[in-house]
Amino acid sequence: MTMTVTGSLPDGIHLYLVNQSPNTSVVDWGTVITDRYWGSFLVGSTNGYAFYYDYSLNPYSNATPANNSIAYRYGITDTDTWSKDFGSEDGGSGILNATIYSQRSEVILRDSN
Repeated sequence: MTMTVTGSLPDGIHLYLVNQSPNTSVVDWGTVITDRYWGSFLVGSTNGYAFYYDYSLNPYSNATPANNSIAYRYGITDTDTWSKDFGSEDGGSGILNATIYSQRSEVILRDSN
């Protein structure tokens, strides 16, 4: 997972990995399919950043690249529903990306099947 700031530079970035299933797997469309997810917390302000995720080594990924995408939740609260990122479908590269416009967010691999 990498992260790129697409707007103004924040004072700091905290990017983290949680190696367990989230406490909620509710997603507005599709299925959350993995036992790990990433999050970010920005210090200062920015008007956007993007996550890039190479999921090729994730054993939970769908064998059909077009069925893999990213779901996200803002605010990093344990009860937030995951939302589908419509721009994150994989065209066959094995790398997904999602643009985020929040100071705090988490992203997870999802199966759009």
